[in-house]
Amino acid sequence: MFDKNLYRLLFQRLIILVLISLAGPVKAEQGESWPPAKLSSWEIFTITENKLSLNREYLPYNVKLELFADYAKKYRAIKVPVGKKIRADASGVLSYPEGTVLVKTFYYPSAGTSPPNTSPALVQTLTRDIARDNSLIETRVLIKKESVWQPLVYRWNKSKSDAELLNGGGLETISVDSQFELQNFTYLIPSRHQCIDCHGGYNLSGELAPLGPVIEQLNIEVKYASKAVNQLELWFLSGLLALDTIPQNNTVLDTNSARDYLHVHCGHCHNANGLASSSRLYLTKDIQDLYRLGVCKPPIAAGNASLGLKYDIVPGQPEKSLLLRRLSSVTPEVMMPELGRSRIDQEGVDLVSAWIRQLSGICEK
Repeated sequence: MFDKNLYRLLFQRLIILVLISLAGPVKAEQGESWPPAKLSSWEIFTITENKLSLNREYLPYNVKLELFADYAKKYRAIKVPVGKKIRADASGVLSYPEGTVLVKTFYYPSAGTSPPNTSPALVQTLTRDIARDNSLIETRVLIKKESVWQPLVYRWNKSKSDAELLNGGGLETISVDSQFELQNFTYLIPSRHQCIDCHGGYNLSGELAPLGPVIEQLNIEVKYASKAVNQLELWFLSGLLALDTIPQNNTVLDTNSARDYLHVHCGHCHNANGLASSSRLYLTKDIQDLYRLGVCKPPIAAGNASLGLKYDIVPGQPEKSLLLRRLSSVTPEVMMPELGRSRIDQEGVDLVSAWIRQLSGICEK
């Protein structure tokens, strides 16, 4: 079932992790102050003149369908303490052990190499470094500490030698090529409170949870160390994950599906138990009731953001659908998602617009 060469490589990595664990906990957990003021305290990267290289206790990973973030590229990595494993319940929900660290670095490639996001390739190559001449913006750290997920945001300095902890967020002026045209805009680095709003939005209890590394997002084919493998299998071979069988394709997201797009971008709040449950607009992929999806449903909690439109979705008429109008806006009190972007995800808007256009039915006038 498993590639022997890949298994040998990962076994060698496991030996390295054991040696690291014998040397003691990571520096970020040894310091007297919490949280660490510098990203370097986490010892995630080794920084050289030309690149940032991921340290061996961290494994790079990717997801099938990314959250839109102003066309920024994202570099993800995970560390699970040696001797502990991620476990999945009967429904495939992942439970991460104490001490798990999730890292996501946002950056823009060098000028001339930054086309807009497109559907991921069938095989995504996982690399262990980032070119340092990229525009590094921020690195977000999510750590499970004392049984609670804690989000931290670090902003890279001008020299790209380190990143400093931010609590109140920040703004970054970006000049980057997009579709071969120079774009100038203001990138919003979220505050710690905004991280909590999103990661705690799936449940009214406010309990935080990872949004990207879930079974349906991780269940993709990747290339690591020149070997193609299912990413969940890679996690299993790396000693990160306890899983009896790899879930079948019914758990895999479709990057060309408007429903899956809404599930990823909106469903963590727009569900029966989420932060946006009062809207009665539920956008997770399991919802079959078209009314709950917004079809011919009047907006309930939108207030002035309803823009005078009568329904969340009008079949066949995206231009009269509040859902699409909010996806197409960059006005703070109108746009959805309300965090994480200052630009329009045109590819996502086109996808949802095409879906609404093919819906049939007539709403009451």
